Amino acid sequence: MDPSRGAYYIEQLTAQIMEDAWKIFLEIEQQGGYVKAVKNGFIFSAISETAKIKAEEFKKSETIIVGLNKYTGVSTFEDHEVIPELTDKAQDEYFPCLKPLQIINEFETLLSQSASKGFKALIVSFGDEKMSKLRQEFTMQVYNTAGVESHQLPYAQFLSLDEIKKHGKHYHFVTFCASDADYDLLNVNDWKASNLNIILAGKCKNKDLQSILKARIYKGMDMFEFIKKLF
Repeated sequence: MDPSRGAYYIEQLTAQIMEDAWKIFLEIEQQGGYVKAVKNGFIFSAISETAKIKAEEFKKSETIIVGLNKYTGVSTFEDHEVIPELTDKAQDEYFPCLKPLQIINEFETLLSQSASKGFKALIVSFGDEKMSKLRQEFTMQVYNTAGVESHQLPYAQFLSLDEIKKHGKHYHFVTFCASDADYDLLNVNDWKASNLNIILAGKCKNKDLQSILKARIYKGMDMFEFIKKLF
């Protein structure tokens, strides 16, 4: 039994792969063949460009490596050992060291450092219940990837500064999960005076509020930069 037999989507993907592969083949032919394309740097340039794109996609979690930037945990990177980078001596003279493991090594090292700090975050959801829940779930995924232990306070319609300060003093970070409209209602001066390391779920267009934040969590953010801001 072949459930995918005749499936239009699969056939379309196959046709697209063939078309893209043929374009690359013709480009190599225009260089004078594969050997010349290698010697004049065309092949290396193409590989390098693809590597840069993939690296950016990885940083923004657009490319997923299970166990590394998704579905991981705090203890994953304890006693971590980085895979040695490839050296130039191991490369062909026409291929400068591409270091295909570099982006993974860098991320694993960063996660190892984060886990060793024992970071803990308190997640506070309030206001618009639907939006706060969505942002809370995404925030928990981000913290799980970043090696940050997270705990949640029960959902509340309104945010109590005294209540948050009471619980937040036991955590490295306090993370707000609510709608942008709810964020606009926050008294920036009060929260600035709280001396809490506040992280916000969402891009947040409120410039005054942005000025007191430790970091922001949102889809498409650079995970490297986010984790670095935690230190």
